[in-house]
Amino acid sequence: MATQGYKNQLSGTIGPVIFQQQFGKTVVRSKPTKVKQTQATRVSGTEFRYCSTWSKYLRMGLYPLWLGNTDSRVSQRLTSALYTALQHNTTQPKGERTWSNTPLDSLKGFECNTQSLFETYCKAAITTEITPNRTLKITLPELNTAQSIRYPDRCTNAELRVCITATDIITGELLKTVSMVFTMTKSTTTLAEQIWISELLPEQSVLVATAQLGYYATNSVSGRYSLNHKAFNPSVILWAGV
Repeated sequence: MATQGYKNQLSGTIGPVIFQQQFGKTVVRSKPTKVKQTQATRVSGTEFRYCSTWSKYLRMGLYPLWLGNTDSRVSQRLTSALYTALQHNTTQPKGERTWSNTPLDSLKGFECNTQSLFETYCKAAITTEITPNRTLKITLPELNTAQSIRYPDRCTNAELRVCITATDIITGELLKTVSMVFTMTKSTTTLAEQIWISELLPEQSVLVATAQLGYYATNSVSGRYSLNHKAFNPSVILWAGV
């Protein structure tokens, strides 16, 4: 029910209408109705929560590489990307789809910072493949640095940092992190092909390979210093799978 208060202002409900006082004014809005949740909406909600939880697991594992230098919506975007991957699984019924039976191929190319897209700064066709003995093979092809790498002003050196995380598929516990750094000096015209094969990675784990471009400049006082910051940190998911 509604009541009349100070200066004859109404507050409370009258039928389907709610009266509220905000900043000295009466605001009228419709009374919310209860929505009966179906089995389908309950299952969809469960799957979305599953993806939200896994977004957190993966971000925690990759934080040392990202160092917080991602855009403000990266958690929501990663959750959405994971949920999309789950929806692509049409072989399993809703409610039974997990990373054990769902491919994560669609995460390839996920930009970790939309303010500085990795594809804008690196044109090299980096490849990632999983080997039969469960290692990841990362190949940086031969490239012309002037054509393949975009160097910002004042930059003298760049590093391609590749990080692989293995997260337990059941508990979400981070099991292993391995990394490699490829150096790409601005003054070098051509870089030969470089290949890195990781150490053995744990079974029954979600594997994510991420690349980040780290840029540096040098001066006679402070030596080498990083040019990356929160708005400028090109980073991308190269590959994801189980």
